[in-house]
Amino acid sequence: MVWWQIRAGVVLLALASSAAGDDAGKAAETKVSYHNQIVPILRANCHGCHQPAKDKGEYLTTSYDALLKGGESEIAAIVPGNTDESYLLELITPVDGKAEMPQGKKPLAQSEIDLIRRWIEEGAVDDTPAGGRPSFDSDHPPLYTRPPVITSLDFSPDGTMLALAGFHEVLLVAADGSRTIARLVGMSERIESVRFSPDGSRLAVTGGLPCRMGEVQIWDVALRKLALSHAVTFDTVYGGSWSPDGKLVAFGCADKSVRAIEAATGKEVVYMAAHEDWIRGTVFSGDGKAILSVSRDKTVKMTDVATQRFLGNLTTHTPGVLRGGMIAIDRHPKRDEVLAGGADGAPKLFQMDVKAAPASGGNPNQIREYAALRGRVFGVRFSPDGTKCFAAGSLDGAGQVSAYETDSGKPLWTREIPETGIYALAASHDGKKLAAAGGDGQVRLVDPADGAVLAAFMPFEVKKTDSGAVAKFAAVQAETQATPPTPAAGISISGLDVEPKSVRLSRPTDYVQLVLTATAPAGSQADVTRAAAWRVEGSVGQITAAGRFTPSANGAGKAIAELGGQRVEIPVEVTGLDQPYLPDFIRDVNPVLTRLGCNAGTCHGAANGKNGFKLSLRGYDAVFDIRSLTDDLASRRVNT
Repeated sequence: MVWWQIRAGVVLLALASSAAGDDAGKAAETKVSYHNQIVPILRANCHGCHQPAKDKGEYLTTSYDALLKGGESEIAAIVPGNTDESYLLELITPVDGKAEMPQGKKPLAQSEIDLIRRWIEEGAVDDTPAGGRPSFDSDHPPLYTRPPVITSLDFSPDGTMLALAGFHEVLLVAADGSRTIARLVGMSERIESVRFSPDGSRLAVTGGLPCRMGEVQIWDVALRKLALSHAVTFDTVYGGSWSPDGKLVAFGCADKSVRAIEAATGKEVVYMAAHEDWIRGTVFSGDGKAILSVSRDKTVKMTDVATQRFLGNLTTHTPGVLRGGMIAIDRHPKRDEVLAGGADGAPKLFQMDVKAAPASGGNPNQIREYAALRGRVFGVRFSPDGTKCFAAGSLDGAGQVSAYETDSGKPLWTREIPETGIYALAASHDGKKLAAAGGDGQVRLVDPADGAVLAAFMPFEVKKTDSGAVAKFAAVQAETQATPPTPAAGISISGLDVEPKSVRLSRPTDYVQLVLTATAPAGSQADVTRAAAWRVEGSVGQITAAGRFTPSANGAGKAIAELGGQRVEIPVEVTGLDQPYLPDFIRDVNPVLTRLGCNAGTCHGAANGKNGFKLSLRGYDAVFDIRSLTDDLASRRVNT
């Protein structure tokens, strides 16, 4: 049999296997997935009332076991394989257009009910991957091995507490950082904003599960209880703000909409979708009749609350005036003015008006522009009397906080925070303190008068653990085969050659692929890397049957390959495994992004990026890419 007949046979076998695999795959695809199809329905319609922080009816839908068990009725909610005995189906099936669950909302779509019914008929199998199960509740709060990024903070109106965004939780701490008062653990893993109500009795939290769900939480501060969980859109939501009367909460969404809900019921009362990109912040006008919103589309827009109509832009479309997306906004405490900041680093003061720019250009609504910070502005605040305004920002892992005279625009001071970028800023209601926080998890209390840091504290309990980087990388890279292939026997060769001729490794992530070439007596050559017998002398690492060497200990040794009575030795020197691993973006990260196609022109390397995330095409601008991964969206993509 010649080589082409063998190849043809392999191809036919592969095609037959592929056809069989396709049939099996189609059969598998018909089964309903709990994790991919049922959980999203529950998340959007049920988790708000039936989660650990708010187990209405003593029923949880956030856990598979609890979902099946049922609640206070003591009737099994789901009996796998038996739809007649599954009480949940009875509750969600509408009669005369109304269903018992979800309570106070429209019934589920018939397609969703049919999907749940089919899943039960198929045995109600839990196919949740190991990393996809809920991990945290009030009895099992997050454990930190490194400080989380603080994306938002706010002082309580009475000045006794500071609310801080953490991971899957909001911390309430004493305003001076002396103690933790409460940990408010909810469903949202990413917290984007925290805001006390005007009377301080409630706390509005916006966030969600990135790329899966947005959520607005309303907490009773005194009881430390979740009063409302409102699921909305399919990504995290941003920039929560209270109406002056404390009845409504506004927020911005990644679907380009500005929304507002009743804080007591979750009923949506405002929906405005005139923005062209994600909305990062909102604030109500002093009379509560309008919502001002800032967006990555570079605009500040005004929405009428009563009619939900877009009233116009405070910003202008004059070319060259808008120089980057807007991120933060605050309302003047005494006048119809707002302070906004964004990607160009320059805070701007606007009157709450939507006059169109004249033919000559400019912006009739902008009162002044303040001296720019070096990087993006992530937080802006007025002093309680409105005479001063403040801005905080980040660039390349370093932060700044600046103060200005509101009416003159005069810069008063700038405080450099070289240790970390600053993503959150709050002003106490007595005017005596600013709180600034960001990438390193620390809170810095700053004197509004001169910018002096009065105190700094770490609100999170961080438990250091041994990263075990060497062991982890060795385990991943060694790929030692349990049964290596048997070296070829009876091969006549005149010599072996190997590349590289020697090996020097100095990092825990290093490895080397050895390539072995055999020369036949007639002079022909062939790659015999996988046909040889490999071993290591010197206890400095392991080598796979495919010739890949991975270091495990500092020292000197040698790798040996044997085949056909021939032998070749490769000197090996390993150093630096006892040193901490320091990854490099250009050397370690960018090649991965390029290899996976993340920065390709069809994905995030496109002119406008994709799904709100842009990288430079094929990684040509490493500085831009690092800033996109770290500073953009307050370090949403990496915990730095």
